[in-house]
Amino acid sequence: MNGIATDIIDSCKKGDSKYSDHRYGKIQNLTLDSGYDDFVIESLSRLKNSGKYDDFKIGTANEILFDSKYSDIEIKNLLDKGAFYTKYGDIEIGNLGERASEVKFDMSYSDFIIRKVNNGIQFDIEADYSDIVLPSGTEHTLNDKDGNSLHKKGHSNNAQTIIRGVSRFGDVIIRD
Repeated sequence: MNGIATDIIDSCKKGDSKYSDHRYGKIQNLTLDSGYDDFVIESLSRLKNSGKYDDFKIGTANEILFDSKYSDIEIKNLLDKGAFYTKYGDIEIGNLGERASEVKFDMSYSDFIIRKVNNGIQFDIEADYSDIVLPSGTEHTLNDKDGNSLHKKGHSNNAQTIIRGVSRFGDVIIRD
């Protein structure tokens, strides 16, 4: 997978990619081991990526499993599930879908941002040397601060999406 690829892919695509630019329309399943790549994907059903030094821009995604270092990922619409394990790379979700079930993250030196939540959330978020900003109207069952550590647990009305995560040296911002 080198160079620029523009595809509509209806089946599973697997591969290793290094030092490439990728542009895809619609993808069902994409499993990658990547490095130093740029990806622009219009829509996908499922992405599983292990990589470093990548840049992902995704329109709409149902499910994402992202394990990376020094990589940024921007998703306009996350419809169902996301799991993000990253160091030194930011995660930004523009819109969390109404039927989203779960978002998990474990990050270091990375910011995690959800710009808009379309339904209520349950949350359990821990942060060290970080800040946690939650949507207005959330109720806390735990709001603990110990030195440079925070732990916030609770929910908002009509909580359907579960958000769990740990952040070290990076902020967690969830807006409504």
